Parts: sequence; structure tokens; C-alpha cells
Amino acid sequence: MSAPVLTSGLLTEVMAQGLAYIYLQGLVDAQLEEKEVNERVADVLERKAEELSGEDITSSAVTGHFKDHYFSPDDGVLVKWYGGGEQPTEYARLMLYVMEGTARLLRQDQVSFLRSLGSVEGLSFGEPFRGKLAIVPAILKQAEFYEKQTVFMSPTSGPEADLLVDPVWFAILALGFMLGFGGYYDGAYHVFTKPGLPLTLEGLSSLHTPTLSRMLEGLELVSKLSRDVRPSPASEEVFSIQMAMGVAESGRSVSPEAFPLNLYVVEFVANTYTVTRSLSVDLEPLVAYLNSYLGELRKLTLEVVREEPLEPLKVIVRHAVEDLTGRGVSGEPVFYLFVKDFYRAVVSRNAALLEDALLRFLRRLDVAIRNRELRAEAAQRLMAFRSEQNVQAMLKAIA
Repeated sequence: MSAPVLTSGLLTEVMAQGLAYIYLQGLVDAQLEEKEVNERVADVLERKAEELSGEDITSSAVTGHFKDHYFSPDDGVLVKWYGGGEQPTEYARLMLYVMEGTARLLRQDQVSFLRSLGSVEGLSFGEPFRGKLAIVPAILKQAEFYEKQTVFMSPTSGPEADLLVDPVWFAILALGFMLGFGGYYDGAYHVFTKPGLPLTLEGLSSLHTPTLSRMLEGLELVSKLSRDVRPSPASEEVFSIQMAMGVAESGRSVSPEAFPLNLYVVEFVANTYTVTRSLSVDLEPLVAYLNSYLGELRKLTLEVVREEPLEPLKVIVRHAVEDLTGRGVSGEPVFYLFVKDFYRAVVSRNAALLEDALLRFLRRLDVAIRNRELRAEAAQRLMAFRSEQNVQAMLKAIA
């Protein structure tokens, strides 16, 4: 099977990481009969769905045409496939519902994992089951492209196109989506993908298995932390620093092989889910720096630093977001300019640039504190940031 060429890459990447996870968790080095393959894939889908179902995962509602397409009592595709059951009302829960439902079909040998993988033609993935294929959920289908033969994010007046999937492919994309689900907040989905993964079992089997494992572990960790941290995609610098702080504080490590990741921000714009922003994410140099910085901070005796070592830097980044939305101190982007320089210095490991950025920022910060331009709590946190001990810790961490 050759992977189809789509437009934005989002759907292909989501499917590829779902297939990679199934391969890694259930099919590595296995010469299996069709029934055992189905059983192993069902195990993988059920385990991951059970793990995720315990999390507080919220997303937007399944509505309109897509709700009818999936759950209409008379002709709903998923009702026909899975026989009903409790219907999910939100897209993230829909993904878990599909994973669980397809696992049941696989165990009953009503669908074939291997046969579905070999049945891809045009925009149709797999074989009709009970006479039906399903439209890919709006959060992926509409974000992928609007209409047939459309340039990415440029709708045409051409014939409408549907991306169609059978139960197996729906479960693959559902799994891949949930592996990269970085949260739904501020009216947007944040979806991480690991680009470059092959969309075939043959391609996956050619990869170094430990490397693939580290890639997917990193993807999962970053996605889960994103759901907790809820980083702002206001700028690459802000997003990356907030995410890196989350990784550093978690005490977990992410293999360099996990990066770069792609982040897609998907919003509902003009009645259509649209990729409004995409970022290439490489947190490795930031996490390495922050781990070193935390090591230096923990040697200090300042109470505010000992209890919440990265809180002053978090305050700065939050103010940088305000700068970018026009609500900054005195209308000047003081905090964002520092965050931008801090990011460049750390990523390039440029100690001189970091020292220069700190000196310029601290001069302006002194003015803001004296003039009471900052909220009292923020000013208190930033007093610790401007201390000589903290500045020395920041500079030592990059040396």
C-alpha cells in the first residue's frame, strides 16, 4: 500500500503515528495469522482507550451533519457498525468510542486489520463494513482540506470531497489523534504529530525499534504535559518555553529522537475547522538548559525559589503573552522582547546574548517595579528573578 498524498499533512501524520503505536505495542517481529493479528490490535486499542478514558479530557461537541452521519437512529454509520451504546457527545470521547468499538469487531473477526490496511484507494481507506464507510471527523477532515483538489487553506468551488474510513482505519486515526492530543482550550485543538513516520507496516518494520519507541514515548509525554500546562501558541518562543518548563518540572526525560514534533492549532473559523497555526517543536535545548538552571536554583536559599523555582520565569512568560495581545506593561512589549532573546540565546547556546538580554530586561524591570506597573504578586515573584543569585544561576546554566 502506498500512502496517499494529502494537503496539510495533519491526517497522514495522525494516521501514521496511530499505526506506528499499534505496530510497536503488538506486532513487532510477529509472523502471525490474521486472527491473532486482530486480537493483538484489539488489545492495544482497548488498553489505550481505557488509559485515556480515566483522564479529564474535554473537547468540542460533535454537531450538525457529522452528528447525524455518525449517530442518526436510522442511518448513522457508527450505530450500524457498533450497534449503538452510549453515544459520545464530544470529539475526543468519539475517538475512544471508535477505538473500543473497533476492538470488539476485531475480536469477533468481523473486520480484518491486515485486509483493511491493504485496501486504500484515493480518499477511501479500507473496506465498507455493513455497507458503509465513515467520514473522517470534522476536526481532522476540514482541517486537512476544504474541498477536492484544494490548495491548503484555500477553498475552491469544486466538488466536495469526503475522506472515508472503515472501522480499522477510523480506529487507527483515533488512536493517532489521542496520542498527539495536546488539549482543547482557548477555543482550539492542539494536536502534536511526529512527522516522517511511514504509513505502512513494511515501512515501520524497517525502522530501528528502540528509536521508534523513544519517538512515540516523547510524543505521548509532550501531548500529556500540554493538556496540563495549556501553553499559549501566541509565539514559537512562548509556546516552547512553557512546554519546556512543563517537561523540566515533570522530572521526565524526552529523547532527542522525539523531536522535531509538529503542532497544529485547529480552530472553528467561519463554520469550518481550520489549521490557524502550525509550529515545528524542538524542546531539547530548552529542557537541557532548564534542567541545568533548576540544578543551580536548588542550591540557593531564597524561599520563593526553593518552593517554586520556575515560577518567576513563568510570570515573565505570562506577561509576554499579554504583550503580544496588546495588554503589556505601559504598552511596551518588554517581557516578550526578553522572552524572544532568552529563547534565541538558549537555543543557540549563546551566553553573551543571554547576559545582554538579562541586563536590558532587568533595567526595564526595575522601572516597572518602582512605578508599580506590575500586579503585587507578580512584582514579588520578579523580585526573586532580579536577585543576583538568580541571575548568576541563569548564566551558569548556559556556560
